[in-house]
Amino acid sequence: MLTGTPTPNRFDEIYNQITFLDNNIIGKSYYQWIDDIANIGNRFSDYAVNYVYKDKQEWWEKQFKKLVVRYKSDEVLELPKLYIKNVYAELSDLQKQIYEALVNYVITIIKKENDGRLVPKKLRNKFAYISLAYENAELLKGKIDPVYSRTLADLVKKFKFEKHHGKIDILDSLVNNYLNEEKEKLVIFDFHPRTIDLLSERYSKYNPITIHGNTEKTQEERDAKIERFKQDKDSNLLIGLSLIHISEPTRPLYISYAV
Repeated sequence: MLTGTPTPNRFDEIYNQITFLDNNIIGKSYYQWIDDIANIGNRFSDYAVNYVYKDKQEWWEKQFKKLVVRYKSDEVLELPKLYIKNVYAELSDLQKQIYEALVNYVITIIKKENDGRLVPKKLRNKFAYISLAYENAELLKGKIDPVYSRTLADLVKKFKFEKHHGKIDILDSLVNNYLNEEKEKLVIFDFHPRTIDLLSERYSKYNPITIHGNTEKTQEERDAKIERFKQDKDSNLLIGLSLIHISEPTRPLYISYAV
């Protein structure tokens, strides 16, 4: 049996795989087996697993060892080293004002739509909308009804991506360091096509390759752009959606702009 998943999410889930190979290896029903190896039961299910006893898990792992071969990617592939450097940016003063005003704006609208009640489900549905206040307030332009908040509408109108975004100075420094000084290939990910366009405009002198789904009609077009980025020595900056996948022979550095 071959599976792309190297191990189940939880140890008890291995039961199905092992019994699929041979019913006699465990020799018990799942319920009998889990009752023996784990602390189980809660108000939702008598067989919900709270935790597996360590000694029981180790014993069974020894029994399964002769049946399981597990390879990790770094054992069979020559992969580049992964370097992760977390860099945190403060919200600018204008971003903070927009964020606070937007939270109040959303609450006002929800109450207006629900006879004065703040409905939790409705609030959860607005979280993605609220996140725009700190991801890129440019995306809020034209979406704020001044009837509910003239203050917020004016704040959003005032916001300039290149001037008021708390990440811009830090990103400028990173781009300069890795493209000009380190001579690396660099990928900037974001989640919204408009922000990708703004970043492409800001770093236009590097002749960036952009991928955001609006201009590429087929997967082949996106693949061609990625291939160009990987192979072309003069194309060292790719700005794209966080959903794209790059399998690289080179060693680009990944910066998640949106996180």
